[in-house]
Formats: sequence, structure tokens, C-alpha cells
Amino acid sequence: MKKILLVFILLLLPLQLLACSTNKETSIIKEGTYVLEQSDSNQINVPTIMIEGNHFTFSYDILSSYLSNGTYDLKENIATMTTEDGLYSYVFLVENGVLIFQKDKSSDVKLTDESMGIEIIDQAKFKIQTSK
Repeated sequence: MKKILLVFILLLLPLQLLACSTNKETSIIKEGTYVLEQSDSNQINVPTIMIEGNHFTFSYDILSSYLSNGTYDLKENIATMTTEDGLYSYVFLVENGVLIFQKDKSSDVKLTDESMGIEIIDQAKFKIQTSK
């Protein structure tokens, strides 16, 4: 009976390890600079997210004096970025290394002057431009 139980456990262990490893591959956030995917590559002040360790800096409004930086938590494939002062949080779905903005779960990212930047819409994709 003990041998059967041992064989059963040994057969299940690799399956559990495989299941855990496949989930992590799609939810990893690499360090580097993520840039808003857009059609006009000549646009200035393109929104960016810089990731270093578990810290972030989110830049989307050139006219704002507020610096959106802080730490992020990653649960499953959802990254929640919270500013150091706790006033703002930004939520992103992480799919294949792309950060997808979740507007309804995030703080407002409205531009001070719409002619001076790019509006970040729901499901906007940020792709890594440079990585460490």
C-alpha cells in the first residue's frame, strides 16, 4: 500500500510543477521601459511605464507636476501599481509581456491639455521598448 501511494505521489508531483510554471510565464513583468502602442511614431510625449524591480514610474501627462511612481503587486496576471503616497493606483492585465490598461479599475489618467499628449484609453497596450 505504501509503495502504491509513493508511486502515485511521484507521478502527480511533475504535473503540479508543470502547471505552476506555465502560469508564471505569461505573467512576468520584465524590467525596462514600456511604451504606449500607437499609430503615430512621430508623436512627442508618448506615455511610458518604467519598471525596475517592483518599482514603477508612470508618465502620461507632460503638463502634470505629479510624479506617478511607487510599487506594484502582481497577482495571477494582474499588475496593480500604487503610487508611493497611496493616492493613485493603475491596473494592468499582463499578457505575453504586454501591459494592458484596465481603465475601469484604475485612477483617472486624464490629460491636462488633450492637445499636449496621447489619451490612454481602456485596453491600451504598453509594449516593452528597452529591457535591462
